[in-house]
Amino acid sequence: LPRFTGISIRMNTCLKSIPLSRLILSVSAVHHVRKAVPPAAVFCNQDHANNFLSANSTQRLQCRQAGSSKWSNIKDIKLSKDVARGALFSKIAMRIKMSLKDGSANPAANVKLAEALESARKHNMPKASINAITEKCQKSMENAKEYFLEYRGLDGVCLLIQLYTDNPKRGKGFVNVAVKRTGVSETKNTGSVRHVFEEKGLILAAAKIGNKKISLADAEEHAIEAEAEEVEHLGDNIQFLCDPKELHSVKTRLQEFGYDIESSELEFLPRSPIELDENGMQALAAIIERIEDIEDVLKVYPNIV
Repeated sequence: LPRFTGISIRMNTCLKSIPLSRLILSVSAVHHVRKAVPPAAVFCNQDHANNFLSANSTQRLQCRQAGSSKWSNIKDIKLSKDVARGALFSKIAMRIKMSLKDGSANPAANVKLAEALESARKHNMPKASINAITEKCQKSMENAKEYFLEYRGLDGVCLLIQLYTDNPKRGKGFVNVAVKRTGVSETKNTGSVRHVFEEKGLILAAAKIGNKKISLADAEEHAIEAEAEEVEHLGDNIQFLCDPKELHSVKTRLQEFGYDIESSELEFLPRSPIELDENGMQALAAIIERIEDIEDVLKVYPNIV
């Protein structure tokens, strides 16, 4: 008993020298540790202890796996965006190559090249990539050319498919696979679908100059002075149509008026567009998306409103 009394006296002396806040914190910490990890005395045997440690290890492993799964989801989303971005850059690169094959390497003398480069800048394509594509195309002896495929579907739908490839048979084969069992097929009368469309220069600009909103009447006056053929008010934008050969000059004049040009490109527009119901539009959009996923396909033009 004296021995235990001595221990008690020494413990009391030590405890008196410890601040109350630290003492409470220490006791609380010991309490939580004892709750989390039982002392060895509570285990019936060594197997019991091993099972406890194994269970806790499994929980920690599951937590890490959950974190990995979250990163996997983020990675998949990022990957899908990167794939879409890569596909867009591939289409722009194809347009640059096609314009260089058809004309001068000087954008001022080559409307198609000027518009392709403008599209590349609008979509934040790296300048190094643009220069590499331009240099490679100028040095190489590529056999790629522009081709058009003509397809018809149900309800009077016509599709003009623009290819840029060195193997048109391969491109056509991929398109036929994409439209299989959709009601869309290649027309046997060459030129019958091409005649449904006409090539135009299309310029889309913001419907304001500075802080001033532009009315349709103002836009029509500017269109006449810029030598555009048609103008249409589309919500927050104004669309100008012009002769394809005058696209660059019309765009330059509109910029001089103060317009913020959002896009300018050569398009094939239907002479007499048709209308589809909502289901028909959704089905056609899915078909066009599959076709445009093909590497050799530059663009698909439908004859719809």
